[in-house]
Amino acid sequence: MHMVMLGPGARCCCAEHVSLCRPSMPCTCDIRGGIYYEIGMFFLDMLSDLNSGRLYVLQGHPFFAGISLGVFLASSVKHGRTCLRMRDAVQASVKKGFWEEGLLSTLRDEVKFEGVAGLMLNVYGLPFAVSGWTSLASQLFTLALGIRGVMRLYSEQQLGVK
Repeated sequence: MHMVMLGPGARCCCAEHVSLCRPSMPCTCDIRGGIYYEIGMFFLDMLSDLNSGRLYVLQGHPFFAGISLGVFLASSVKHGRTCLRMRDAVQASVKKGFWEEGLLSTLRDEVKFEGVAGLMLNVYGLPFAVSGWTSLASQLFTLALGIRGVMRLYSEQQLGVK
């Protein structure tokens, strides 16, 4: 780990330290590992949502597939510009030592909008998407990613992160 000084209005890279981090204090968390992990989880969640839509189609449930893909497309359109410049935002965040505001708001907003809606749909649609062990494992993994994102957002709200 290395010490990262936070600038005015900076946000710590991890929810566990957010209550401890102040602009005048050094942040001891390693932003490189945390940011790459979170971006990886962001894209993995997007891929698992697409896979859920595919499973609904394969099982003959176009209504669930339409909702799933509609929520995914709405989220993609809303955050398309940020996703296109994601690499630059990640590099800038690592260089500065704290999250870029646009990158952080994109990750949070994705969970607020797509994460909650996708989680509700996948919980309700779980029996309709499963046809075997692999589709069950895939859906449970998608549910775990959704729960992780929603709980992370909830914990940040409880810690007072705006």
